[in-house]
Formats: sequence, C-alpha cells, structure tokens
Amino acid sequence: MRCPGSIISGNISLDRGRIPMKTEPIIKKLQRDMIGGVIITNSGGEVYRDGNVHVTRHFFDTAKEACPAKDRKGSVKSWEYWDENSERCYQIQTATDIVDGEMYQLHQITDISENISLYRMMSSYTNDLKTVSEQDKMTGLYNKRKYMKLINDFYPKKTQVAVFNMDVNNLKTINDTLGHEAGDRLLIKAAKSIKAVSSDNAKGFRMGGDEFMLLAHDLTESEAQSLKTDWEKALTRLNEEDREFNCVIACGFAYGSGSELEALLKSADERMYEDKKAKKKPGEEIR
Repeated sequence: MRCPGSIISGNISLDRGRIPMKTEPIIKKLQRDMIGGVIITNSGGEVYRDGNVHVTRHFFDTAKEACPAKDRKGSVKSWEYWDENSERCYQIQTATDIVDGEMYQLHQITDISENISLYRMMSSYTNDLKTVSEQDKMTGLYNKRKYMKLINDFYPKKTQVAVFNMDVNNLKTINDTLGHEAGDRLLIKAAKSIKAVSSDNAKGFRMGGDEFMLLAHDLTESEAQSLKTDWEKALTRLNEEDREFNCVIACGFAYGSGSELEALLKSADERMYEDKKAKKKPGEEIR
C-alpha cells in the first residue's frame, strides 16, 4: 500500500530513516488529538486499527457501503460518514491498493463532529429529548420505555439473543440504614458495571428501583457467556475501587432466538431469583 508506512505483521511502522525519532511524539499527539487514527480493511473486514481510533469495532460493517474508494486500485478518496449509533460525524481519507495479491483499504478517520455547528445544535437538542424519552436520568442507562420498544420491535426479529436479568441485593437495607444517597451510589455503581460491557449489540437498561437488564444480540452463546464474565469482572473491579458500598448483583442468564423472547425473559427472571437466594447471607431478606 502506498502510504507513509508499511504493513508488517499487522502493524504500521514509521519510516525511521526519514522521520527523526523526536518527531514521533508530535505525530502521535496530532493523530490522537486532531487528525485521528487509521483502520485497515480487506474483503474479510477489519485487519488493523491503531490506538487513535475511537469508532466501534462494527463501524465499517455499516460505513463500507458509503466508501467511494472500494475496489479501485490506486484510488484515494475523501468522504464523510454520519454514524447513527454514536451520533458522530467522521471525515475519512481512504487509499486502496493491492498488497501481496490482496486488495486493502487504509482509512484515516477524523472525528469532525465538534466542527459542525449545525450538528452541535442538533446534538444538544436531540440529547435533551433522548434523556427524557429513552434514558434513565440517574444512571444514564436506557430506561424501561426504551426497553419496551426494543422487545416489541427489535429483539423478536433477531436469531441470537442473550438476556441478563439483574437485581441489586440489599438496596432497601442500605436506604433504611444509610440513607437514599448511599442507595443511589450503589445503583450508580451497578449501572457502571453494565456500561463497562455495553456496545452496539449489548444494551443496558434500568427497569426501575434496583432492577436492571442487559440485552445482547447477534452473538453466539459462548460470546454471551464471555460477556457475562466480563461484566462480573467489571463489577469486581468497581467494588475494589470503592469498598465503602459493596455492590452485589444477582443475575439470571438465558440465551436463544428472539422469536422465543418471552420464554427467555421468564427463564432469566427465574434464574435471577435463584442467584439472588444463593448470594444472600444468612438472615438477609430475599427481596
């Protein structure tokens, strides 16, 4: 690929013969703060990204159809793409060439959202509406209204759905003994653990009170189990960082087709209740 670097074992390396070593920190800072980063794709999807890229792993699954430089050897095109998932606008420079008999595209991606005054006004207005209509104010997770919309219109159409029904233990006891501010801190910690594993295909919801839900789609059962493990690790890390309020969350897991969503939700609820009983200490109330 004709670009300032070469593909070496999946990495881009600077031509050190032309660029002084002292210049590299400047280049990296400009890339990180202003210019953006690099993604390389081929017919099989993404094969490389550097640390300055902040788009999702699935960005080019949707953006590739808008790319004007695909399948044209030697072309370099500049284009813009609006990512509906992140509500960000990106300017992309794409170079296409053949390396070792295979066609690659190098995309240099710059977030230009803040440079578009119209976007900023619309974003502010849209975010205000979204906070009211779709998000739980305290935790920042999606609310039950958004949950109901998706389980009616979205998840039943998916062939692979994972349900994680979650409930925070001992919230009432903390509210009664330490006050509602302490209880709110517990709920916020629970939400942070869910946000830590949220993505385009894994969405977290606060259903109300101490009840939460994590729904994921388009993943295998093994991937869903890994997602649960990652969430448990995130919760453990948060508890280690803040030991004042230990957050214990019961979780019921179910996996299957979205066409059986009602049964999955029921199964996850039953398993959550069993997990809640298992995690209760002697004498603690089950609620």
